[in-house]
Amino acid sequence: MKPTKTWRGRRSCLKSKLSRAESKYNAKRLEFEAQSNQKNEDFERFSTILREYESKKLKASKKIVEERIIIEQKQKELNEINIEIGKQEWMKDTLIHKIKNYEKCHDFLQSVVSRYNDEYHDIPDLLQRYRNLEASISKLKEQNIKYENDLQVTKNENARLEKEMTNEILLLSNEIAILQKQIEVR
Repeated sequence: MKPTKTWRGRRSCLKSKLSRAESKYNAKRLEFEAQSNQKNEDFERFSTILREYESKKLKASKKIVEERIIIEQKQKELNEINIEIGKQEWMKDTLIHKIKNYEKCHDFLQSVVSRYNDEYHDIPDLLQRYRNLEASISKLKEQNIKYENDLQVTKNENARLEKEMTNEILLLSNEIAILQKQIEVR
């Protein structure tokens, strides 16, 4: 069989349709590949952004944990500082109270010095006199205790001697009574 014109025409028509279909296919394939490449690039960018976001999220989480730890430490330090401040304020109040008392004492001593300026020239002289009097009082107390102890010993000795004398008097009275009975009997 010989190809005829119609068959040749059809063949060329089919070839041209095939060629157009191939070119459409190639165009669509290229467009699809371009879209696919674009989507792959978009996916890669999205993946990169997502990884960066996850990395930043992880860093932020770690930073939050670290900052919480730091905040807790700072809170503990703040509590310790507040306790120390309370102690310091108490000490300050105590010292202020002591200073006021010392000022009263100083004022009193100053008034004594000014009243008796012929005996005391300044506060250290007055304080020295006070120390001397305290020492004298202490010695006198010791001496008094010694005298009281001696007195107690003497009282005890006196009581013992009185008891002995009373016993001796009773013995002598008994002897006298016995001797009187003997004289009466004779």
